[in-house]
Amino acid sequence: SPLPTYQPSPQPTPLPTAPLPVAQPTPKPSTQPAPLPSPEPTPLPSAQPTLEPCAYLFLACSQTVVGNNARTANYQGNPSGDVNYLFLAYETYRIVVNTCGFSEIGTVVRLYSKCPAQDGAVLLANQSAAFTPCSVLTYDVREPGSFWVV
Repeated sequence: SPLPTYQPSPQPTPLPTAPLPVAQPTPKPSTQPAPLPSPEPTPLPSAQPTLEPCAYLFLACSQTVVGNNARTANYQGNPSGDVNYLFLAYETYRIVVNTCGFSEIGTVVRLYSKCPAQDGAVLLANQSAAFTPCSVLTYDVREPGSFWVV
């Protein structure tokens, strides 16, 4: 191994080169006592999640969605839960929603101009009278926009 360039000094450094910190009391203490802790501890989170009425699943062109509305929140006032889907159309397009072959109970499908919880207008409601218990909905998009299927 290489040798050091300088030999160590036989004498240690006598004093530190920086001044030592000196403890000093607060020059003017406050006359107000510190605030007391809150009387109640922070509550535990609830077992039920906070409902977000505009939460959605994204739909893509030609996508088939298979699922159910078990354990979903009810946003539309019907007895069962609702699932919101958001579809973005960038050009003219035909939206087709069909629950036939996937449901054994009556279904209701609506198409909205925006999130239903934010006063979205119903563009088209369930067309299932001839298809009971399932629903069929067809809508021709004439200009780009966002559409909510519930």
